[in-house]
Amino acid sequence: GGLQKGIGVERTFQPTSSQAEQLAMLQALCAQLADEMAQTSGGVRGRTVTLKLKSSEFDVSTRDKTGAPVCSGAELFGATRALYAREAERAAEAGKPLRLRLIGVRVSKLTRADEDAVGMAGGQASIAQFVTRATQPHLADCGDGRGGCAGGYAAEAAGCTGAREVAEFELDEGDSGSDGEGA
Repeated sequence: GGLQKGIGVERTFQPTSSQAEQLAMLQALCAQLADEMAQTSGGVRGRTVTLKLKSSEFDVSTRDKTGAPVCSGAELFGATRALYAREAERAAEAGKPLRLRLIGVRVSKLTRADEDAVGMAGGQASIAQFVTRATQPHLADCGDGRGGCAGGYAAEAAGCTGAREVAEFELDEGDSGSDGEGA
């Protein structure tokens, strides 16, 4: 079956012009969307990120940005925060603070998270594979289709593999271990 076209989350709230509140909401939505992306078809990432804003006057604007595939909450927030900043700046120049009642985040142009390691649909090699073959031929074929070269260049270039999250998780465990020693 084909992959759905996009995944999105949005939330309506009491109208606010507090940028801190709006950004906190945006960050929470990005984290929620990242979770949903991880659970869709065994993990997906998307190339187009869309920010939807509804003002307290019910005017709706959408802004999007297409680039390298994203799937983590941090990557989604990075992309949408830039789009948000542009809108906030525009509102400030017009002498009206951005007063919002809804924020939405959507990702489209989806691919499976593991396709970067095994080649895109239609047999096209991904950029990550191409770069890996060109720069580190010995790593090109070590993948198990899920970014199996953990820590290897292909896993990094493909982004969103488990490689970085596993490393961070181990660090966290190390930290809590040192707390327990009562140093």
